[in-house]
Amino acid sequence: MKSGDFEADDRLARLEVDDEGQVSVDQGQRIETPADRGERVKVFYGEADGSLVFVTEDKLRWMIELHEARWSTDTWSGYAAALRELKKKGNHDDVADVDPDMFEDDELYPVSRESLCADGDWPEPWFLQHHLDWLPQEVQDLGEIGLSMVSGEGLWFEPELKDRIVEEMAKHGYDCVRDDRINIDGDR
Repeated sequence: MKSGDFEADDRLARLEVDDEGQVSVDQGQRIETPADRGERVKVFYGEADGSLVFVTEDKLRWMIELHEARWSTDTWSGYAAALRELKKKGNHDDVADVDPDMFEDDELYPVSRESLCADGDWPEPWFLQHHLDWLPQEVQDLGEIGLSMVSGEGLWFEPELKDRIVEEMAKHGYDCVRDDRINIDGDR
């Protein structure tokens, strides 16, 4: 299947042609921004894997809580217990019910302290992929869409474009605040 992107009336559209030559067009929707509603919203950014990463406050908090649970133990039963506690707080309904008793108490969990933004299918979202869902088109145009071996398309931003991207985000009602927790690439 061949595909391509083109702009139409400030919306990104995707043109796809299947193996039989049938053409379909996904006209995409213009992403509503805080400025459209006369609002300002705080978002956070940092650098991971050679890209600037932008994330909303609720997604950043969600991801940090999951990683803190993961880093709080070195066994599978401890991790399952920590996830259960997060779910009880109500902010992690997406976490599956895992019975800590199904693991041996000493069964080691391979804790890795990679970036909060590491590529992967869970925990969702991989922030570079999430960029495509909420960043305004004018901001997306400053980045480059690439493919990941695991998660598919993501939107990368050159760190040297930080000032320009932050300025463009401000035009759309986003107040960008640097948060170095996003930059975790090694031990915490």
